[in-house]
Amino acid sequence: MSKLHTRILVDADVVAFRAASVAEPEVIEWEPGVPTEVDTDVSKAYDAADHLVSQITSEVYGDIIMVGSDVANFRKALNPSYKSNRKGRTLPRYLADVHAHLASNFRYESWTNLEADDVIGIMSNPEYYSAETIIVSPDKDFFTLPGRSIWRIWTKEESLGIQTVSDADANLRLFEQILTGDAVDGYKGINRVGPKTAKKWLAEWTDHWVESSGSDVYDDGFYQFLWHCVRCAYARAGVPDEAFTNAWMARILRGPDEYREEDGWVRIWEPTMGVG
Repeated sequence: MSKLHTRILVDADVVAFRAASVAEPEVIEWEPGVPTEVDTDVSKAYDAADHLVSQITSEVYGDIIMVGSDVANFRKALNPSYKSNRKGRTLPRYLADVHAHLASNFRYESWTNLEADDVIGIMSNPEYYSAETIIVSPDKDFFTLPGRSIWRIWTKEESLGIQTVSDADANLRLFEQILTGDAVDGYKGINRVGPKTAKKWLAEWTDHWVESSGSDVYDDGFYQFLWHCVRCAYARAGVPDEAFTNAWMARILRGPDEYREEDGWVRIWEPTMGVG
């Protein structure tokens, strides 16, 4: 991968979790059947974090910006079940320490009420930064952001290098996620609708739009039509209101007009805004 000078937006949540997990206490049986927990030093987590960052800087060159999530999350106010499946999960002991380590060594951004994904979605918008940006994260959800350049490091796609997402691909991925939900984040889509069915429906709806409109341009009218189809699908499933709920859960904030840094206000998506 050729080196680029740009702003590199790194998903600090992933870096911190991976690095802190390396330094979890070890359980050793000094005697058979007598397990003993042996602490590891926090420096092991710091070293792991530095190694992960070096994997990034060895391939891309630019201004590293670490982006972490706030404790508060506007989605939980809209849907209390959002990520509720993670309650009770034991987090790595040195997770907060690694975040602090990253913040002391790099520019670090964490905004009130937002997940790292949302901050990255806003900061990677050309209206926020005129400079080119690269998103570095294994999270596939970033492929719902139109026009962004993404490197899915630490995945099977890492060798593909930096991938740029077209507006159409990003928006169709978003509609797919609204239909299927996201089990990892704890919100369900339409019952028994997985990626295969969602893609099939979206292809059929797209064909219908092209045939009826005589246009293959994916403009606001097209996306309003898809949203109408999505709402109808949820209505047929007997849960019409969940179309909006899932749209709020799935859609990463995309621009600076959707958030106010001074007080953490979030502009909640509605159809009149278009997909953005």
